[in-house]
Amino acid sequence: MSQVNKEFLENIKQLQSLMESIKTELGTIALIESRKAKLIASYEEAESSMKDVRAKIYDKYGDGTIDLATGEFTPSTSAEVIE
Repeated sequence: MSQVNKEFLENIKQLQSLMESIKTELGTIALIESRKAKLIASYEEAESSMKDVRAKIYDKYGDGTIDLATGEFTPSTSAEVIE
């Protein structure tokens, strides 16, 4: 049996190490992309819910603004006041 040249062995070890690092990084990227897709879906769901809430507020109070700290609603100056 003959021994493989040390230079070849070192080259193979370096390439195996590089390939393992690349596989690990690709796995990390795949996880990040999966997480990104889930975050985008959650954001879109929250955005849709926000539109629904805004529509309900508009239906009940009309056009205006809400002070989120106090809950006070201020009608828009261009909104008609019905008495």
